[in-house]
Amino acid sequence: MWSERDFLSLDEDTIEPVIAEYLDLGRDAFLRRYSGLAYPARTHFLFAAGELLDAKAVAFVAFERRFGPAVREVPPSERPHTSLVARLLRRLDITVVQYDAGRLVLEVIPTVLDTYDVSDEKEPFSQPDGRRVPPAVSKLGKDHPNFQPRQQWFERQITRLAEARQSRFVPWQFKTSDGKARRLDQGCVGFAMANGFLVMPENREELLHFVELSARALGEAQSSLSDDPDDAGIVRTVTATTSRPGQRSFSVNVRRAYAHQCAVTGCRTPQVLEAAHIGVKSGIDDNRMTNGILLRKDIHGLLDALLITFAPDGRSIVVSDDLDDQGYEFLNGAAVTEPVRGPRPGAENIQQHRDRFRLRQHRRP
Repeated sequence: MWSERDFLSLDEDTIEPVIAEYLDLGRDAFLRRYSGLAYPARTHFLFAAGELLDAKAVAFVAFERRFGPAVREVPPSERPHTSLVARLLRRLDITVVQYDAGRLVLEVIPTVLDTYDVSDEKEPFSQPDGRRVPPAVSKLGKDHPNFQPRQQWFERQITRLAEARQSRFVPWQFKTSDGKARRLDQGCVGFAMANGFLVMPENREELLHFVELSARALGEAQSSLSDDPDDAGIVRTVTATTSRPGQRSFSVNVRRAYAHQCAVTGCRTPQVLEAAHIGVKSGIDDNRMTNGILLRKDIHGLLDALLITFAPDGRSIVVSDDLDDQGYEFLNGAAVTEPVRGPRPGAENIQQHRDRFRLRQHRRP
């Protein structure tokens, strides 16, 4: 029999490998693999690596891996409630998205958009989809400017919507005062960010509940518009708790890149693997894939402690004279495997770690 105490004891080392497996397999294949335990979500999802995952399915699979089939063996009505799953995930700083299509409420913006007059092209607004949540910036797919007539019309309408709300922010989906429900065109939003018309969020994995007009787009005359997206009385259609999404995506992506195997020891036990940062700049983690490597926990600790580093080409390990534990003798000259997908660790990051390693050696008493 499962217990709440056991369920809430699940940690990142148990959850993250399941998230990585879900992303590798895709939703349908993951749910088929764990049929009888994992079911499609109706209201609660977790957000990782730019995608929405069925929250209960991930949590239940993680629980079974650690504690056995206690959840599978009870009827669905006696399994951990959605609120308990959300509590677990939020405690682990995993984004939880709650979405109920049956209660979709759209803010009404007191304006009517101009008649669309760009010939032979689809209007850059569409009908809201009851099951669709806003995309993340990383999913927009547009990273170059576009000043075509359709794009210019779209940006003019965004300005009107912002002025009608007296806010720098425009919701992803909404109603206008003529009763029409609309959703922003994803591609046009991407182009508007590339054009400098909309603000590019620092966190590329953040869900775009709102888009923010840049100071250039608003101009001096509109500089008094509110900086708070909630000032106009928003009713949010999606609620989320977000913390450290960049770190979460980094961990999941590094696990996938190295096929869930330590790059030095070959260990494949997910509970003892960690995504390690190679270089550190100004005390801030660089979460690009060229700065990541998957390591067993103890090897990760040695890397962070500067007791080991990489050879200049990054293909083998160099050991400090201070590491005199015979249990780690095998590390000296050990090969570093390359990722099976994505870029290998960058030369600049490897050199930075080597520089820090050498500096530590020089400071030895």
